[in-house]
Amino acid sequence: MPEPTKLTPPQSRFFISSNFATAFVGGFGSGKSEGLFNRMLTTKLMFPQNDLGYFAPSYTLIRDIAYPRLEPMLEALDLDFTLNRSENVLKIKNAGKILFRTMDNPAKIVGFEIMDGFIDELDTLSYTNAKDSWEKIIARCRQKPRNPPAYKRPPNQLFVGTTPEGYKFVWKMWESEPPPGYQLIRAKTESNPHLSPEYIENLRNTYPAELIEAYLNGEFVNLNGKAVYFCFSRTENATDHTMTSQGMDQTLHVGADFNVRNMSAVIHRIEPTTGHPLAVSELTKLRDTPDLIQALNKLRDAGQEIIVYPDASGDSNRSIDANASDLKLLRDAKFPLRNPHSNPSVKDRVNSMNGMFKNANGERRYLINHKECPQYTDALEKQVWLPNGSPEKDPNTNIDDLNDGAGYFIHNKFGVDRPTFSTSSVSLY
Repeated sequence: MPEPTKLTPPQSRFFISSNFATAFVGGFGSGKSEGLFNRMLTTKLMFPQNDLGYFAPSYTLIRDIAYPRLEPMLEALDLDFTLNRSENVLKIKNAGKILFRTMDNPAKIVGFEIMDGFIDELDTLSYTNAKDSWEKIIARCRQKPRNPPAYKRPPNQLFVGTTPEGYKFVWKMWESEPPPGYQLIRAKTESNPHLSPEYIENLRNTYPAELIEAYLNGEFVNLNGKAVYFCFSRTENATDHTMTSQGMDQTLHVGADFNVRNMSAVIHRIEPTTGHPLAVSELTKLRDTPDLIQALNKLRDAGQEIIVYPDASGDSNRSIDANASDLKLLRDAKFPLRNPHSNPSVKDRVNSMNGMFKNANGERRYLINHKECPQYTDALEKQVWLPNGSPEKDPNTNIDDLNDGAGYFIHNKFGVDRPTFSTSSVSLY
């Protein structure tokens, strides 16, 4: 067995908690998931006749985060296990099973019983989804311990590991109005001694100052009613460069959002000295993808090289009444596309934009020509966060379309990336 890893002080408090509902709320890299997995495996070995449940916002997170981190921990503990990915069940020889479920549809959290629940990134859900999921999970935690524990604990326990995401469900239940038996453990990023010295500085270079309290210190930051792009300044994020300015990179980078009868796109150039993006023109009120292609063809015919960063949902036949998708039409028109299989999360896209408008070190790396992009500028200033935690969408003004289109380009080229960490284990014996 490898040398066991020493828990950080916040992880230790989480590990020994005997409360009914314990939330580990921490900044990036503070060891939330590591603490959650260690507590879950410890509980599983202590109660081999009971079932446990692990819950994440989506199956993608279970597949890409939970499974790859749990498997080496189990191997390091020399445990014989079988992971059935189709049924989302982990079976450990002589130690029962762990069920894996998602919270994207709380109504589906039914039909099973567990003793304890372990919940990852609960606060990334909307308030309603988090509340509904929490109540459903509590209802599933009904198995009684089948061997008496050697320490005092409730019959059932729930453990949450999450980054704080504003004044949402976790804030209300664990800080604002905590019921009896609810314990909040807050962890700063710097509490994890295993991080590289450059890690915190990289976060400051990437994220806006207003979110550093949440993403470094694990503090709740209120965004409700606040401008989505609160780091943007019409005067300080300004440039006079245009599509025809001399000395610029000759490629146009077009961020495009697909909508029926209101296609939108923001056109960018890259400043060669700094490598920073400049928004130099906008396309608005285009009827459909063929209209967008016609507008881009005029630019290409004038000698411009063009790369399109589209809305990944353009594969779903949304903007036109035809069998071809938006993306296929662009490909057939010979425009190079830079798009992932799915759109980035709204939060990551917005954080990428804000971090480029102004990061925690005060650097403004994304500039807008406000004369050439008047509607984009207005949309950046006016769009606000709604009480449900999502950006405002108004079908009458389409305030989100230009912002979303530009965001696809910014996230693709300059996006925030949450780092991954190597797995470790603590001694469970």
